[in-house]
Formats: sequence, C-alpha cells, structure tokens
Amino acid sequence: ICVDRSTIYGNPLRLGYTGWLGGKAYTGQTPQDCVDFYRFWLPHNFTVEELREDLRGHDLMCWCPLCWDDGTRFPCHADILLELANKEHDA
Repeated sequence: ICVDRSTIYGNPLRLGYTGWLGGKAYTGQTPQDCVDFYRFWLPHNFTVEELREDLRGHDLMCWCPLCWDDGTRFPCHADILLELANKEHDA
C-alpha cells in the first residue's frame, strides 16, 4: 500500500520545512526530525484501530531510500505505520 505524501498516510512535514502541531513548531532539519514529528502527528489524525484495519499485514511503500550510503537504515514514517498497524493489542 502506498503511504507517500499523496495519500492520507503521508508525512505532512517535509525536510527543510516547518510543521505545526498543538501550537508548537517542528522543523524538519533531518529525516529523523520528520519521522519524530510524524509520531506525534499521527494520533491526532488516526486511531490505532483505523491503522490496523487499513494497513495490518500489508507491505507499505514510500519514496524514502531504504538505506544511507553507509548501509544504515534510512528513517521513514512508514516504519511507524508498520509498527502501530501490526502491534499486538495492549494487555
């Protein structure tokens, strides 16, 4: 399932831009900044139940590269969607 910026699941914070949430400014200075913002933004827009219903068990696609040049994992908001959509129910 495509979760890039053209979809409802896209990350609204772009690298180099500022996003607002709860009256606070967040600047996407790094890819990790953008992913961190998304983690805070997501619960204001979707419930875990909605994420599970739409995304659980699916592969998700975004345009972020998979890895940096040194081989380490590139941060992507899709990782957060996968984590929440496939998380087991809280005890």
